[in-house]
Amino acid sequence: MAITKSEFAGQMVQDRFFNDYRELVAHYSDVPAGIISFLEMNFPDELVSLSNALDTKLYRNLLSEALVTLIDRQALTPIAELNDFAQKDLVRLRRETGIGAGTLPPPPPKPLTADELLRQEIANDWRTLPMDKVRAKKNGSKLYAAMLEKMANEGSLDSVATSLQQVGG
Repeated sequence: MAITKSEFAGQMVQDRFFNDYRELVAHYSDVPAGIISFLEMNFPDELVSLSNALDTKLYRNLLSEALVTLIDRQALTPIAELNDFAQKDLVRLRRETGIGAGTLPPPPPKPLTADELLRQEIANDWRTLPMDKVRAKKNGSKLYAAMLEKMANEGSLDSVATSLQQVGG
């Protein structure tokens, strides 16, 4: 029996989906059968449409929606507690589908660049270290010196001026 291009493409989408979420899927029993049942009950028209002309994006979306919905409804039997990798897969799946995404924490901030870290270090040094220590760091690093100069020219360093007060008199 020959396989059609549509069947081959559908199998590729399915294989890619299960590979993308392999850690999550590994923590549940009989996921493919659960997804098939879910799709047959909830999306029969879409399945007929896909059998006539495969829309890979629609098929991927249906697989994603089915898996996250089955997990949320506790319709799949867990084999073990989700590990960190499975948790990350579930977060990605929720972001992909939008299902339960409102309960997710915001994505972690992007790590600071080397320039941003250096700027923070210089600003902190400027506020907290005596001037002779700042000069020593400036003399010890060309990058530090260049960024200190740049920040001074921009006016982005806090003022550390003190005030003179006369006591008595």
